Amino acid sequence: MAYLTLVDGSMSPQSTTDQSTRAFHSLGTRGRSGDGRVYYYAANRVNSAIEAGKLLLGTALESTHINQTQGTSGTGTDSGDTVITLDVGTAAVNLGDYVEGILAVTDANDEGHRYRISDHTGKAASGGGGQISVTLYDSIASDWSASTKASLVPNLYLDAIDTSTSTSLPVVGVSDTAVTAGSANESHTAAATTIYHYWAQTWGPASVLIEDTPNRPVPVKPSENDAGAVAARDALTDRIVGDMMGTGVDGQYHPVFLRITQ
Repeated sequence: MAYLTLVDGSMSPQSTTDQSTRAFHSLGTRGRSGDGRVYYYAANRVNSAIEAGKLLLGTALESTHINQTQGTSGTGTDSGDTVITLDVGTAAVNLGDYVEGILAVTDANDEGHRYRISDHTGKAASGGGGQISVTLYDSIASDWSASTKASLVPNLYLDAIDTSTSTSLPVVGVSDTAVTAGSANESHTAAATTIYHYWAQTWGPASVLIEDTPNRPVPVKPSENDAGAVAARDALTDRIVGDMMGTGVDGQYHPVFLRITQ
């Protein structure tokens, strides 16, 4: 068990071996243990439990929520506004999908700016797309034109999974504790009723599921064969998530020095 020191010097009330249905911090809050390990605050809404010691991967971007134009009605076209209307594609937007995520302006006026999302409305899946209203923490910097486009990016620490062998999903971290499946009952009209919050370790010594028998000091990558495991890096293009601290045993949990995010 470890209680973490936050950036402002205060101590988190939630330890790294606890899960909580109460959110003590914002998603992505950084915590540091007394021995130098680094963690980030995460949450699980989905109907899939998380196992301790497995490498967690983030969710893929929804292609129909990328590079979209502003809505034809509503506010959000002028600098200083904090609420914008965005056209989105056919995929549904459930309440909470993008809370604490990013709205990234991709083209034309205001391009290059990123804004943290405070809240948003939802929409059902449809053949013709639709619009949602997005509330930002900060006001937009420049007037949007009719050509301005933006993308919705979920928070990295929301709904991470340990059940994928994808080589394209972002790496999140490793949980010290098992995390219960969320209620998974969110929809475009209702937010999830049960969300479990936990700390995901991203830096320092951790006990991680191993594929094969990589030895110290071999760098390791996300496994392409065993979900939630790490394997020896064998190509220059492989993503490094850490280094072996000893000899691993296939299917067991062994010390890895994580170096995902400091």
